[in-house]
Amino acid sequence: MDSSLQEKSSNGDNFKRGFLFGVITLIAVSFQPIIISSSPEELDPILYSLFLVIIEALLVLPIMIPESIKKRAKSEDNRNRSKFEFKRDLWRFIVIGGVFALAQVLFIFGFRNSDAITGSIAVKSAIIFMLIAGWIFLKEKASKLQIFMTGIIIISLIFVLTEGSLNNIEISSGTIILLFVPLLWTIGHTLTKPLLLKDMIIPSQVIFLRTFIVAIFLFIAYFTTNPLDQFLLIIKPENIISVLLIAGTYVVGHYFWYSSIKHIDLAMATSIQAIQPILTSIMAALILQEIITIFQLVGLIFITGSIFVIFSDKFRISKMKDEMVKEKQ
Repeated sequence: MDSSLQEKSSNGDNFKRGFLFGVITLIAVSFQPIIISSSPEELDPILYSLFLVIIEALLVLPIMIPESIKKRAKSEDNRNRSKFEFKRDLWRFIVIGGVFALAQVLFIFGFRNSDAITGSIAVKSAIIFMLIAGWIFLKEKASKLQIFMTGIIIISLIFVLTEGSLNNIEISSGTIILLFVPLLWTIGHTLTKPLLLKDMIIPSQVIFLRTFIVAIFLFIAYFTTNPLDQFLLIIKPENIISVLLIAGTYVVGHYFWYSSIKHIDLAMATSIQAIQPILTSIMAALILQEIITIFQLVGLIFITGSIFVIFSDKFRISKMKDEMVKEKQ
């Protein structure tokens, strides 16, 4: 990433926008484990995911079309602006689509086989992968403090998943699966962010292309492994409502997530999602009558605190960069 892109992603205005978009993402994402945990189990995870991405693509169309027209007009006014070339960059979205197709199915299967609270905590391993990916692929530096707090997050995750024993005990298959989902997300987001930073593509276009390609993968996966009559399960009212609800949160979450990582780095955008398990835990207790254990509570405190420390350190470094840029000017 060149210095002009680093300056662009770290200036004060971009930080404010990125933070606001991250908060909106946080609210939408906090509802997802609740909806998935209470979704009808008769719907195959692949089929559920397939209809989810199809509806998400349809919902984002009214947003994408006017934004694409506006983007094209700006591109014509600025001939030096980087452009997304479908043939040249198609490979990137094929990989992104495959990665997110697998992540989507595992995400739904994971939460169906894990309680919403533990699953949400497990997903917080995303910050670990984001820091590593940002450092290796996007040249986003991590301070010693950030590395130390990442270690605290790892220990806290182990503490929660082993119920305080820190030894190997039986952990639900859903929770184990959810630990790997953030790795797939990180790969997808790492491939996507450069296109957003260079203004080659806008968030709504990312969502549409991503969901379209994911739908193709899921369609092939479902109809090569399942009978056609299962497809008709989606017409049941309770199934339709569940898919519409989760699709709505995905549209909001994805749109503002990509808007967020366009303005701030991956680790910082992920840090904003720190309190998501807390919000989800409150909702799970109110809606699903799930009980928060002492191990989950302690883990939530340490994980949330560690992510906030990482976030604060990222903000401090971003502010220092802003001051250095102003001094040069």
